[in-house]
Amino acid sequence: MALFAIATIALIFYLIDHLVYRGQKDLSPTTFLKVLANFILMALTSGVFLLLVMFVILTTVALADTTIDNFSQEQMLDHINGTEMLFFIFVIIFVAAILHFLFRERLIKHGLVFRYRDDDYVINEYLIQWSTIYLAVYQFMFDGVKDVAKELVSSDSTQQIYNIVLSPENINLAVQPLLICSWITLVMERLRFRKGLGVHADLDQVTIAHDER
Repeated sequence: MALFAIATIALIFYLIDHLVYRGQKDLSPTTFLKVLANFILMALTSGVFLLLVMFVILTTVALADTTIDNFSQEQMLDHINGTEMLFFIFVIIFVAAILHFLFRERLIKHGLVFRYRDDDYVINEYLIQWSTIYLAVYQFMFDGVKDVAKELVSSDSTQQIYNIVLSPENINLAVQPLLICSWITLVMERLRFRKGLGVHADLDQVTIAHDER
């Protein structure tokens, strides 16, 4: 199932590549796939740096705390309240990000990762935003999604479907896919607009002619 999911996602991004960059001769038709691969690599290396920074910080605090005889993560967590935990998470994330940035600078310098163009950075940022929103919303509401899906399957009239989808407890589950779908569509359209491709090429010519006048 995991391999099927990866293959499906890769196919979707390859299709998006061709839809967005068709007509652009100087760009690779695998831009989204390259960004996706780099996004996965960044996620893995980010995890490594987060674990490294977390280990260093917890070890340092444990060694400095004379009330702890032997280093233990469980004992360490017992000494940290909610506010301190948020502070530690903040520090861990930003220190790991700084180290990750320096590490990637070295990789880019030696040509070990492909260099980003402006579009690549935009696509990567959107991938992170989409993934964050999707996971935050649907992980929290997974049981609700299953219940709604069962109700929709068992409904036998259009009115019942409307009542299920538009009910107050289900409205967020129904609206979120619409918003994310619209967002992805606008991103694809924006990228073609920035490159002046397809129907946007004529629009750019009209805009330039109007500006010259």
